Amino acid sequence: MKKRIYANMLLLAFLSVILTSVFLSMTFYRGFTKQVENELENAALFLEQFLNNEENQSEHMEQLDFTNADVRITIIEPSGTVIYDNEFTDEEHLENHGEREEILAAVQNGFGKGSRLSATGGEETYYYAVRLANDNVVRTAKTTSSIYGVVISVLPQVILIVVVILLACFIGARRLTGKIVDPINKFDFDENAETYDELSPFIRTITAQKEQISAVLDEVIKKSAVIDAITGNMSEGLILADKHGTVLSANSSAMTLLDIKIAPIGENILVITRNLTVLEHMKTALTGQNSNVSLEIANRTYHIFFSSVDNGVLILFLDITEKATAEKMRREFTANVSHELKTPLTTIAGYAELMINGMVKAEDIPGVSKKMKKESDRLLALIEDIMRLSEIDEVGNEKDFETIDLTQLIFDVAKTLKYKADEHNISVNIPKETINITANHTMMFELVYNLIDNAIKYNQPQGHIDVAVIQSCGSLIISVKDTGIGIDKEHHERIFERFYRVDKSRSKKIGGTGLGLSIVKHIATYHGGHVEIISEKNAGTQVKVTLSDQDKACLD
Repeated sequence: MKKRIYANMLLLAFLSVILTSVFLSMTFYRGFTKQVENELENAALFLEQFLNNEENQSEHMEQLDFTNADVRITIIEPSGTVIYDNEFTDEEHLENHGEREEILAAVQNGFGKGSRLSATGGEETYYYAVRLANDNVVRTAKTTSSIYGVVISVLPQVILIVVVILLACFIGARRLTGKIVDPINKFDFDENAETYDELSPFIRTITAQKEQISAVLDEVIKKSAVIDAITGNMSEGLILADKHGTVLSANSSAMTLLDIKIAPIGENILVITRNLTVLEHMKTALTGQNSNVSLEIANRTYHIFFSSVDNGVLILFLDITEKATAEKMRREFTANVSHELKTPLTTIAGYAELMINGMVKAEDIPGVSKKMKKESDRLLALIEDIMRLSEIDEVGNEKDFETIDLTQLIFDVAKTLKYKADEHNISVNIPKETINITANHTMMFELVYNLIDNAIKYNQPQGHIDVAVIQSCGSLIISVKDTGIGIDKEHHERIFERFYRVDKSRSKKIGGTGLGLSIVKHIATYHGGHVEIISEKNAGTQVKVTLSDQDKACLD
């Protein structure tokens, strides 16, 4: 704007100087021409009065000697012949003047005037003619510079003047432009300072638009903050990309799951992932067709939704690792349950069919019956453990806790399992100090029962079991340590899985269902605790269940 005003002011000044110069030159030239014409007219009228009284006009003029006069004087007969010219002594060689416009006018009207440019255009001659009493015509003439000649003669001076004036206009226009534009550029819409009256409507319009824009911007900022708060706190990953694959937005969850350290805004989607499945589904979404796929990323399972949006695609990552793991465990559990139930049922059904068909000898019936009883007991134990696990899984948030004597509970469990321990000549050492805990009595009994039962089953003959309860800083640890066969470290992570057995043949032989430690883990978790195992092969096993002890606290 400033440059445009500055240029327009310079152009206006230049045109003003040029036009002023032209008009002044024309005015001065017109005045000068009028003066010359008046001078010639006065001279012609004087000569008319002077010559009307003379008979021999040409001789009388020669006697007066007008050769140095600044006006050319010519006397012409009615035929057009020149009989006197003060600038020429040999008049007879002059051309006939009868057709000259001023001569014709003088002959007809008594006077005439005219002007003629020179061949070069640099000079112009003015004429004034008067008819005398004897019908001769006296003509006065004067040659001066034409307007073109005047312009050419004064052109250097005019150029100099124009340059000086333009230089002054250059400086003045610059300062004036600054004075005009600076108040506009420095206008503070917040303070609404005073400025030109002519700008008041413009300022009011701008102020109103500014307020509207501010209101809209505040609303956009609020909505953006809400969206950022929502997407930023989402556990789901969210990425928005345009039709060219440029990332427009990515929340922290998406950056975390894709292991991105710096926000990829403005980067191509290839910077984030080069997974062909993701890219193919993204292309599909850009065509307007929504799609979804499940993928494993960084050892976690995600269900990814690709939604077509205006000129782009929205990618949503849902972490379904726990769901996928649970589904996998459910399938494995179903398969394991089917297998575990099928094995004893098949055995029982096989023996029963043999007996029905009379293929069992009378003396073998007690043995077969004993085997069927053993398999049915194993089947019943398996069903009870499965039902117990289901009950623990289905227990709600309301916990049926009570204060129980943990030492007495351990004593009751040891007493219940004494026949098994005696059968293998295994000693069980239990704590003597009375220790109370708030817990579910039935579950705690089952937890201790499974730990001691496993310690008996997988112990060495003449071995022993040490049961201890340790209280420390708000925690209570139930420890069951045996001198049994031990467990390799490679099995420690999976030992608490349902139906997982380290030695399947031994477990089947001793009647293990593979659910004991899984039940222990579920009960410990239900009570807000956890289980750990310390064991090496042929070096015994120690299982430690850590529970929260609400009645104890750490004291400095």
